[in-house]
Amino acid sequence: MTSQAVLFAVLFATTIALLIQGKIAPHRVFAYTALMMLITGLIDLSTIKAATTNSGVITLTCILVASLAIEQTQVMKRLSNWIFKDDQTNSILPRVKLFLGASFLSSWMSNTAVVASMIAPIKQNNKIAPNKLLLPLSYTCIAAGTTTLIGTSTNLIVNAQLIEKTGNGLGFFDFTIIGLAALLAVFIVSTAASYLLPDCISEESDDPDYYIEATVPSSSPIIGMNIIEAKLRSLDNFYLVHIIRNNEYISPVRPTSKLREGDKLVFVGDVSKIDQLVEIEGLSTFAQGEGFDTNELVEAMIRPSSAIAGQTLKQVGFRARYDAAVVAIKREGHALKAKLGNAKLVEGDILVLAKGSDFEKRRNILRNFLLLSNIQIQERLSKLQNLVTMPGLAAAAVSSALGLIDLATAMVIYLGFLVMSKAVKLNDVRQRLPIDILTIVISALCIAAAFVNSGAANILTNSIETTINGYPPFMMICILYLLTLITTELITNNAAAALITPIGLAISQAIGIAPLIPILAIAFGASASFINPFGYQTNLLAFNSGQYRFKHFLLVGSAASIAYSAAVLTLIYQTMQTL
Repeated sequence: MTSQAVLFAVLFATTIALLIQGKIAPHRVFAYTALMMLITGLIDLSTIKAATTNSGVITLTCILVASLAIEQTQVMKRLSNWIFKDDQTNSILPRVKLFLGASFLSSWMSNTAVVASMIAPIKQNNKIAPNKLLLPLSYTCIAAGTTTLIGTSTNLIVNAQLIEKTGNGLGFFDFTIIGLAALLAVFIVSTAASYLLPDCISEESDDPDYYIEATVPSSSPIIGMNIIEAKLRSLDNFYLVHIIRNNEYISPVRPTSKLREGDKLVFVGDVSKIDQLVEIEGLSTFAQGEGFDTNELVEAMIRPSSAIAGQTLKQVGFRARYDAAVVAIKREGHALKAKLGNAKLVEGDILVLAKGSDFEKRRNILRNFLLLSNIQIQERLSKLQNLVTMPGLAAAAVSSALGLIDLATAMVIYLGFLVMSKAVKLNDVRQRLPIDILTIVISALCIAAAFVNSGAANILTNSIETTINGYPPFMMICILYLLTLITTELITNNAAAALITPIGLAISQAIGIAPLIPILAIAFGASASFINPFGYQTNLLAFNSGQYRFKHFLLVGSAASIAYSAAVLTLIYQTMQTL
């Protein structure tokens, strides 16, 4: 083994270890690896330039930008009205409608956007318990994304690497037959398994609803009183958990503990009954002190790739930016105990907001939050913009599928019309373009080039040829699929696809089969994130909004994963027989 091959192996192994450890964001890990390969001479600047201008990367970028306009169409609202307009309680009909609508949309646009837009209508419907729908919705949208080339970023990532390796990309509907079979299997199994879930998961949990902070201001008449005298021990809907005094926690709180100026009191209880705390003389809630309305609270979830993720409320300047104050936070299904002002926000956090009079007018709300309440803040597109957005996407896809124009060119033209019609605004692109995905893709292409340049690809190919001599090629494809599936559950779908694709292409050369076969195995394996609630964005959205526990994902997700894998591998085998 040459020194360059050894160097590549060390960097590649380090990359995997860092991704599994999870302390550094995946896009940073990929970027650091590509940088080290540039420094060590495994790649050069021409490699980075070629990766950046790869037609697959261009297509992915256009899709990500176009999704900003697609999310603003009225399709989601019309879909939710259509799904739940039937009056029959607990009918299978709403489930079928949800399956059909979500599947169709997820095959053309971001499945994360589809799930995010459907959470509020599902939670507000009075026909079927939301917990029976949210998990099947997430799994359905994941599977539906595999049915077309643009349905999920993992398909576009493997396509970009295939273009870089062979010069030819995948067709728009190359995934469709296998994807539809997997989609149907996932819907049937996950819907059946969801009947085993309780109607209201939160009732079976001992976890509190929310932790709520209140302050003892300098003018408070309860200063010097103990807990009993201040009437804080016998509240109907709240329990005083601890007192924060000079950054120290006093817990448990004794009935004889005396209150001091500036004390922060942390209660646990039903946030919808916050008026009980507001009415206590001498106590100021987190929102009340700033004059925000606590009579109508809003639940909002931090969107994936939100600009405020990783920052504290103080760093964001939350109150001034959104004209709202955070009353409480829930994370991963659990109420957050930390001081709200100092807690770092993460994607998927559910915030309870007391809104100001200008809240509904703030355009930055929808860029960073998914509203789970009844408040509607919709940046509507004009008739012209609506005409350009969805029909324009369909025209680009059909033109590519018919071979009239390549997909990258079609998407560039489509994006141009979106920008000219102002359906996509440059300011929105700057704020919400997921640079992390593009960083992973471009870095992965550089890593794949280093894989070849270092000689590691030839070494792996020769080793595979020697090892599997006499074994059926399909066995190697099954191993490749399972390796990708396990990797995607451990890290992320995009990172798994980016890492495993070069290996899959080496395997196709070693066993003498068309590159399409391992590419299909990797693409579908990378999208098979059903068990880990943190492995895919739609799972995280469902996990937080449905108050599920890990055991629920293990129960329903395992069934969905087995059904999905069986359908995928069966049809990949049949595809191998025809090539």
